[in-house]
Amino acid sequence: MRSATALAFCLTIVLPCFSTACAQVAESGENGFQIRASREIDKPAGEVFAAFEKEIGQWWNSQHSWSGDAGNLRMDHERGALIEKLPDGGYCRHLEIVYYEPGKAMRLSGGLGPLQGLGLHGVMSVAVSEAGGKSRVELSYNVSGFLPGGLEQLAPVVDGVLNEQLDRFKRYCQTGSPEAEAEGGDGRDEALLGEGTKLENEVVDISCGECQFDLPGDGCDLAIRYRGKAMYVSGSNIDDHGDAHAEDGLCNAIRRARVTGIVRNGKLVVDKIEVLKQVNASSRR
Repeated sequence: MRSATALAFCLTIVLPCFSTACAQVAESGENGFQIRASREIDKPAGEVFAAFEKEIGQWWNSQHSWSGDAGNLRMDHERGALIEKLPDGGYCRHLEIVYYEPGKAMRLSGGLGPLQGLGLHGVMSVAVSEAGGKSRVELSYNVSGFLPGGLEQLAPVVDGVLNEQLDRFKRYCQTGSPEAEAEGGDGRDEALLGEGTKLENEVVDISCGECQFDLPGDGCDLAIRYRGKAMYVSGSNIDDHGDAHAEDGLCNAIRRARVTGIVRNGKLVVDKIEVLKQVNASSRR
């Protein structure tokens, strides 16, 4: 989110599992859900845990912060919380540190982003282990409380946001940069959205390519962003999805959408596209 906007939690589906990265909505129901995720990282466990604990501002996505700058985030052991510095002396206690085992594990209590304002309770557990010179990061997040319509509608949303951060964390540990373009080693990002790539009911960011994703062009054209890579859409126009210039329209906000299509000549040719219901929209403006 940027400035006064809330964290970009928009309804999504569960991201697929890969050989070195697995995530799932383990359980979900009207009054709660559990997210589980893991990553394998080609670094010693001590380095990985230190990066998670002490360098969160370097790899967390700034769009998912209250201040718009992830550099304002820090794990503050004196105050016992994940703290974000806000303008004019303000701050946010995102999560309370309730258990800490140096170099190995931590447990944090609280609701991330808008979950806090909704009065929902969450407990996040993070553990780092090492075998064969590689580290395994395991994360779980249990959320409970009341939300009209049921909490299961938020489960895939939280899953998507947490998985984005873990992907960025893995890239940061292995390359020094959290951005997808810096990824190397497992081959997933090199072929990402190449010619002939098919997306089947995948959840992506969707917005105006020129206004929000910095794609070249003079107008306001529909585009998607998937795992850090953006491209224009063919087969659907930006005005097919409401007033693009409304406050939460696609020229002013980055939304989430479920899409099916194939990449042809540098564009995603869509067979199906559904802009998902949102809790709040994010914007880079």
